[in-house]
Amino acid sequence: MIVITTHTNADFDSLASMVAARLLYPGAALVFSGASEALVRRYLEEHRGKVPEFLPLKDLDLGTVERLVCVDVSSRDRIGPLAELLDRLPPVILDVFNHHEGSGDLRGRTHVVREAGACTSVLIKHLQSAGLVPSPAEASLFLLGIYEDTGFLTFPTTRPEDFEAVLACLGWGGDLGQVSRTLRRGLTEEQLRLLPPLLENLESVLVGGARVHLTALSTPAYVPDLSLLAHEILAIEGLEALFLLASMEGRVHIIARSRTSLVDVRQVLAVFGGGGHASAASAVVRDRTPEEVRLLLLDELTSAHPVGLKAMDVMTREFRRIEGSATMREAFREMNRFRVNALPMFTGGRLAGVVTRQEVDGALQHGLGESPVGDLVVSQPPLLPSDTPVEEVRRQMMERNWRIALFGESPDQVEGLISRMALFKTLYRETGDRPFQRGGGHPSAWEVSHLVKASFTAEEGERLMALGRLAAARAVSCLLVGGAVRDLLLRRPVKDVDFVVEGDAADLAEAWAAEQGGRVRSHPAFGTAVWVRQGGGHWDFATARAEYYEAPAALPTVAHAALYQDLYRRDFTINTLAMAITPDRFGEILDLFGGVRDLKAGRLRVLHGLSFVEDPTRAFRAVRFAVRLGFTLMPETERLIAAAHRQGVFRHLSPKRVLAEVAQALSGANAVEGLKAMETHGLLQVFWPTLKLTPKVVESLYRVQKAVDFFETQFPDSPLDRPCVYFMALLERLPTQNTAEFLARYPFSHKTKELLSRYRSTTWHALREVGGEGLAPRSRAYRALAGQPLEWVLFLLAKVDGPAGQARVRDFLVRDRFVALEITGRDLTRAGIPPSSVIAGALDTVRAAKLEGRCATKEDELALALEVARGKEPAGNNKER
Repeated sequence: MIVITTHTNADFDSLASMVAARLLYPGAALVFSGASEALVRRYLEEHRGKVPEFLPLKDLDLGTVERLVCVDVSSRDRIGPLAELLDRLPPVILDVFNHHEGSGDLRGRTHVVREAGACTSVLIKHLQSAGLVPSPAEASLFLLGIYEDTGFLTFPTTRPEDFEAVLACLGWGGDLGQVSRTLRRGLTEEQLRLLPPLLENLESVLVGGARVHLTALSTPAYVPDLSLLAHEILAIEGLEALFLLASMEGRVHIIARSRTSLVDVRQVLAVFGGGGHASAASAVVRDRTPEEVRLLLLDELTSAHPVGLKAMDVMTREFRRIEGSATMREAFREMNRFRVNALPMFTGGRLAGVVTRQEVDGALQHGLGESPVGDLVVSQPPLLPSDTPVEEVRRQMMERNWRIALFGESPDQVEGLISRMALFKTLYRETGDRPFQRGGGHPSAWEVSHLVKASFTAEEGERLMALGRLAAARAVSCLLVGGAVRDLLLRRPVKDVDFVVEGDAADLAEAWAAEQGGRVRSHPAFGTAVWVRQGGGHWDFATARAEYYEAPAALPTVAHAALYQDLYRRDFTINTLAMAITPDRFGEILDLFGGVRDLKAGRLRVLHGLSFVEDPTRAFRAVRFAVRLGFTLMPETERLIAAAHRQGVFRHLSPKRVLAEVAQALSGANAVEGLKAMETHGLLQVFWPTLKLTPKVVESLYRVQKAVDFFETQFPDSPLDRPCVYFMALLERLPTQNTAEFLARYPFSHKTKELLSRYRSTTWHALREVGGEGLAPRSRAYRALAGQPLEWVLFLLAKVDGPAGQARVRDFLVRDRFVALEITGRDLTRAGIPPSSVIAGALDTVRAAKLEGRCATKEDELALALEVARGKEPAGNNKER
């Protein structure tokens, strides 16, 4: 059995193409893979008997299908349930007829794809080649398909083949009157009611020299034939391109029409999983709010894949250039002669850089007019592919302060040049126009993919793309989110890898572990899962969720939600960023709250006014991030922290949560600056009211920071409780009773609490042993420091004065604590020394001698130990040890 089908929302071009294909495949069954437009259904009712009968999809026995013929469709995900025929073993024979080259994943044994305004035109060419003659009724239907899909032969996608097909149809008896009667239909009462608000909601975007309009409506009930409204608005307003967004029945429908070659609406809507043609396309978006869809659409139009002119459309192919051997004075004369502010510099026919007027003026001012241009120009040549959208060129020129941009495949093959002024004149030829801009100028997916390569190992980058492929195969939206995206864009090391999943995060994590190995820890109550990989490391998965707070400072209640709400619950705009990882969108940045703009400006901003009331720990995090990233707290964020103090919300925080935030601040490289910022914003007093950063305390803290940095430079992989070292410096000047109350309040570990309770007395004793400028034996410093926690030894290093004392502590840390004897007590008992405390004393003496260089071999150690154990004081023994 042969089945002929089309995409799931059949229009007249689809219907006409199916009927034309049946002439090529006599006896084939016509089956709609989904719904058809209302006008198509009405036509079929009115012309019953004049067109072939259609077999309902529910009546089709898939097991009997041997060949599937797809017309006017290029993607398997747009043929509905019939796609499963392609997965059968062996699969059915597939034939494809379409009218746009290079799109979709359907590849047929017979594969006929030619550029034309309508698929019907492509099939008519085949009918003519086969010598087949349709009936007048069929020819009239073909005219409907051609005229609808080409906008009455006016769309920019219209090709000569469409006119030739119309002539053929007229020769076969096609009725043009039927075209006007069927396609020029009036609006329904409901559509007329919606038209005024749609016209009122029109917004204009000028991007890449193309003017694009958007409009939106929201209605609880489904409104059929929205494409009619789109055509009506195009005609009334004389628009070039229109995107109509309609929120209906929990989904956002996008109807797109274009009458300019600068806007390919099919490509724009591809990011939403839509389909269609360059001049007419549609998409249905689920699980997103209308505003999210609008922002994503604007993002796609203006930055991710900007529409409009390409560089090749406006670049100058003949341009002035200068050789690297020319002098700066010659460059000055060349610039004045041709009134330009920048010249591309070539060396041996290869682009090597750009010299600007500022560089030339500076060289002349310093008497370097005779110096070669190549000796003084350091700027990299701004070279881009010639098919780069001009909107992308504009963005790069603004962000990188380029005077000119050059285009070509390589520095040896430069094809053209665009100056900044020429570009602006091209884009802003209409007085007073300002294009829509995404805040901050987002990086393109291409740029982000290169940042991924720089921030992740090759293995991790491949894993990231593999997860994207898995998510796409399971039809799940999975995005890299939060701090990982923030640090990626800041070109900082990415430490914590977190994903947000619009769906079941645990299910995706389990599927990922099945593919990659490792194990998964799930937390169903929170919708989270952790993939722990083989060999160490982990990735965190979380179902998109919202959080709400029953009371100030209470722990949040979690509920599943849309991605927008998941991002909105986060603390700061810079942490709301998400990055797509699916193959079709890899590297695209989702920024709903201006996070990229704030990253570029180096500022920290909360999302809403109740942020610190709902979770006061965000105030600690705000200070920590600002210090760590070198960012500025926005004035409104500072005012909100002050307001939180006045409202008393910090008193609701548990000691455990406060300690966790302070400890995290003290774990970073800029711990002292973090403490100073906490004091500035009253947060140090939230931690403990009597703590004050006096000059002496600050000096002690900086010395601790220096000691900790020294240790971590020497032993980067050794575990160290950094906060504990700083707590010793902070608590040093508190009264003993106050310290006891502090330790009673906060849930320190038993080890840390014990250390903070006794470190003062231990420190003063040790300072007498290791301090001073004299050459006290290393053995004495060893006895004072051995067996003590590293944190305390580092605090002692910060406290000891004088280079000699500091050197003794550093020697202990780097070398002496690792000194081991080659003999043991067993060696002494074998030599006849009875077990007693004498053996321990003898070994201690041997260690002191080894530290001081008096024992080089095992034999030396044993001889000295036996001498001491048998009651003989070794010669040259230092009484001070």
